[in-house]
Amino acid sequence: MRKIFYLFTGLILLLSLMDFVSASCTPPATIEEEFNASTLVFSGKVINESLENNVTIPADGGIYNSETTLKVLKVWKGSVSSEVNVKTDYESLTLGKEYLVYAIKVNDDLRVRYCGATKFLSNARGEIKKLDSLVSNDSNKGEDKNESDYTNKSLPAE
Repeated sequence: MRKIFYLFTGLILLLSLMDFVSASCTPPATIEEEFNASTLVFSGKVINESLENNVTIPADGGIYNSETTLKVLKVWKGSVSSEVNVKTDYESLTLGKEYLVYAIKVNDDLRVRYCGATKFLSNARGEIKKLDSLVSNDSNKGEDKNESDYTNKSLPAE
C-alpha cells in the first residue's frame, strides 16, 4: 500500500512539473525565424500606454491587456505609418524607452508576443546588423518594394 502511495504522489509531482515547464517560454528563436514569423519588425519609442478592460489570453500565454503606441524609428519588415499601436501585456514596454519590436497580426490587432524577441533597442545592436543584412539580401533579389512602406528606411526627422 505504501508503494502505491509513493508511486501516486510521484506521478502527481511529475505531472505538476510538466505543466509548469510547458507554461514557460521556449528558448529564443533565431533572428531569421523571428523575422519570418513576424508581420512587422521595427524600432520605436513608446509614447503612450493604456490599460484596457478586456483582457484576452491567447494560446501563446500572453495577457494582452494594454495598448501601447510607439513612434516608429525604423522598419525592417511590414508597412506602417509614423506611429503604431500594439497590444502588449501591461507594463511590458516602458513609456519613453526605445525598443526593437517583433509584432504579429492577430485579427485586426498587432501584438507583441509574450515570449517573443522584442527588447530594448540599446540591447539589440547585433540583431540590428543582422536585420539590415537580411533586408539587404532580400532587396538584392529584385523584389518590388511599395513606395509607401518605411521598410528598411529611417523616418524623416520632424
